[in-house]
Amino acid sequence: MSKNIDGEYVGDDLEGKSAVESAKRVEAWCANWGIRQFQAIGCPPVGVWRELRRIPSLPKDAPEHLQRAHRAANKQFQHDGDERETVAWDDYCRAQGGMGIGREACIKLAKRAPDGLGRYGDAMQPRPYGIETVGTATLEQGQPLRTWLVESVWHVWSIERPKVRRFDWRSQIAETAQPASPWTRVNNCTKGDAAEPLSISGPPKFKPYADQDQATCRMHSAAGEFP
Repeated sequence: MSKNIDGEYVGDDLEGKSAVESAKRVEAWCANWGIRQFQAIGCPPVGVWRELRRIPSLPKDAPEHLQRAHRAANKQFQHDGDERETVAWDDYCRAQGGMGIGREACIKLAKRAPDGLGRYGDAMQPRPYGIETVGTATLEQGQPLRTWLVESVWHVWSIERPKVRRFDWRSQIAETAQPASPWTRVNNCTKGDAAEPLSISGPPKFKPYADQDQATCRMHSAAGEFP
């Protein structure tokens, strides 16, 4: 946790040293050993769990621990005949060898580098494409060990836009367009009677809009000066 809070406002750590300095040492230790944020140390890898969920089925003669891990990760593990049993992380850990198995887990990721170069012209890093493990087809004595490699199913998504000519609707409107009178929401008549001057002795008195010379406005409207 000190790696995420930088040791601020913690005070001293369990050994009586400054938590800020201890957090810097924790960050250096994690960077040196490649430990990610919130990574559980010693547990079976979650990457294999995710890869097992991308595998629809296993070979019929796959080893028992691989079948058990695949059932646990794909909601196929039944407990006391309950078909509604969800995924079982605990059973997956047992199939891998236990909670403290660490990097000695029975099932590992199978990786390979894609062809071509990356966005910046450098070589592509290896990416998982399945799982691999070592085991026997049966639990009988004397069975030879062999390596099992099962590829997962990956989907590549791409954005495809429909081929539509731009501004087609504007060209259609332009072909059928006809001249029209200008439109406005107000009366733009400026040749009516002016408002009465302000009265110093009382509040200002303006003629309301309805009291203006409507005959003059109708004359301008008939002449086509405004709608």
